[in-house]
Amino acid sequence: MASKTKNRLEEIRAKSKQTIMEAALELFATKGFHNTTISQIAKLAGISKGLMYNYFNSKNDLLKAILLSAYEEGMSLISKELALPDTPKEHLKHFIQQTSFRLKNQLKHYKLLTALSFQEDAKEFINSNLVPKEAAFNQQFIQLFEEIGYENPVEEAHIFRAVLDGIGISYMTIESAYPLDAVIEVLINKYCS
Repeated sequence: MASKTKNRLEEIRAKSKQTIMEAALELFATKGFHNTTISQIAKLAGISKGLMYNYFNSKNDLLKAILLSAYEEGMSLISKELALPDTPKEHLKHFIQQTSFRLKNQLKHYKLLTALSFQEDAKEFINSNLVPKEAAFNQQFIQLFEEIGYENPVEEAHIFRAVLDGIGISYMTIESAYPLDAVIEVLINKYCS
């Protein structure tokens, strides 16, 4: 019985933490990190200001949690994909398709993360905490391009990721006016045929 109660409390805590992070992400991205107060985050999340501090020690900790969560989600997706017994080209195809799916189904989330990543406070954190981890993430793509047989796999991995970033930004900017499905199909044909 105690185990059930403990599990239920952990679920409630995780859900509350996620709600706070989503509220903070929206406010940080739309109002700016410095212009957002803990009180505003708590109000949008539907909790008291005091309760906020049970989850995060400060606004900086909240920003770090949001950015680390987004990074870890990306790493998790690529790790799961690479654990499948597919060919390198099939892995790239699935990753491209997953990127398109997530853009379509989590557009607001990506718009907010993108806006947040250009703010100075977030850039500082990204440069000091996430850029060093980025090498491991990019290594996965380098390895795929090596296995496919590209002459310059390091550069190709960077080009591939830049193209995906560009597609994402273009789609976030003009949404339905951007021919996402057609562009994704061209990208799949370029890298996966």
